[in-house]
Amino acid sequence: MTKATFEKGMLFFLATFRGLETSKETQGAWYGLLQDLTDAQFLQAIKRVCKERSEIFPATNVVAIIRDAVFNSGQRYLVGCHCGEVFNLGGFAKRECPRCGKTYIKGKGAQGYFSPDDKRERILSNQPQQIGATIDEAVVRT
Repeated sequence: MTKATFEKGMLFFLATFRGLETSKETQGAWYGLLQDLTDAQFLQAIKRVCKERSEIFPATNVVAIIRDAVFNSGQRYLVGCHCGEVFNLGGFAKRECPRCGKTYIKGKGAQGYFSPDDKRERILSNQPQQIGATIDEAVVRT
């Protein structure tokens, strides 16, 4: 990836997450860890992160989130919420239901997806679903 593409992506990223402040040193480190991506991969990942993440915290590993958006973009993790909404968790470890706002996180191993509000509620397995999975495949398991 070129430095110009990185700067363009960072302008877009920082405009979306306005409260996030980064130094030149931090951005230099990010570029060093992301420069193996192509221009197209990087820009698509930036757009995906900006569309699918509601917030970024100061201690968030931004490089890992961007790389995850590149390399896990073909995987779909469908979550069926208690309110009936089915949505894609994607490559992110935590996401809120767009309808009711309930937070779901990806568990480790056989835990699958669950809400921290009710750890007994099991949502799908953590196996990647094929793109275009039907709603019938996103059945809530209790």
